[in-house]
Amino acid sequence: MTKALAPDQAAEAVLTASKERGRYMFEIRESESGDTLAQTEISAPLSYHEHIIYLDWPDTRRAEATIDYDFGDNNLKFNLSY
Repeated sequence: MTKALAPDQAAEAVLTASKERGRYMFEIRESESGDTLAQTEISAPLSYHEHIIYLDWPDTRRAEATIDYDFGDNNLKFNLSY
């Protein structure tokens, strides 16, 4: 599981691995209550190395998950807003 707090600390982005390799649940949760504000399932192809995952907040209501599956080439980016 990977987490990142929003710049205003009102929400937290969470990326959780599923049982199936390469599949994840990408969520934004309210910081205080833990309530889910937005969620989507995402996936990335399996490759030569384990996925390297980065979470970032380009702005206070939008989180971005980046999955490196190919040694830095062709990184996948997923956005989730609330």
